[in-house]
Amino acid sequence: MAGRGGTQGKSGDEVVERGGERDAGGGGMEGWKRKGKRSPDSSLRHVFPTPSAFPLFLHMAGSEYGRTARDVLVACLALWSVTSLVVIAVWRTSPGVRSMERCKAELHRARGRLEEARAEWGRRREELQDLLRKSAQNQTHLRRQADQLTQSLRNSDASVSRCLQGRLTYSISRYLVF
Repeated sequence: MAGRGGTQGKSGDEVVERGGERDAGGGGMEGWKRKGKRSPDSSLRHVFPTPSAFPLFLHMAGSEYGRTARDVLVACLALWSVTSLVVIAVWRTSPGVRSMERCKAELHRARGRLEEARAEWGRRREELQDLLRKSAQNQTHLRRQADQLTQSLRNSDASVSRCLQGRLTYSISRYLVF
């Protein structure tokens, strides 16, 4: 093993941690390239485009503590993602949401029925007011007819009374003459 804190990789390649001393072949990523060995985290270069963030992550990923911390972080993020999906799925299919949607639909239908009832009430009110006007006009017309008939009956009664009185006078005068 070269340098301080070096570890043996799975394929037998020597992995050098970034720590107190650097490897004799150089330091950082240049040392990896010069030795012809593959960097264990070379696939992560696109994730950390800035040069200051990548060596820090490389240092953490190279140590046992860094790998453990990374694994714990990935596990926490995976758990959080799955938990979020479960919460969203349960929330979406929960009876409370369904009943709320049912309530909204029922409220919408009730508002529609209310508007229809208001329109029907307005039509019936207009019809009843029209009937009330017609009945008032009819009542006025019937009162006039009743007054005319009453006047006609009075005239007829007066005529009959005169006629009867004239006959009575004629009968009495005829009876007295004989």
